[in-house]
Amino acid sequence: MSKPPTSHPSSGLDHEAVTRTWWQKALILAAGVAVVVSLIGSAIFVTVSLMGAFG
Repeated sequence: MSKPPTSHPSSGLDHEAVTRTWWQKALILAAGVAVVVSLIGSAIFVTVSLMGAFG
């Protein structure tokens, strides 16, 4: 067997948990950035439309 025995399962679980938490944080951050960007884009679009309509 080439695999070493899992003598420290807790450290492996901790590493998995840290990786999973990092991915969750990255996904949440990406979602937040996407929402902010779309909101800013909508605001700019509305502003330009209003300026074009009333300008």
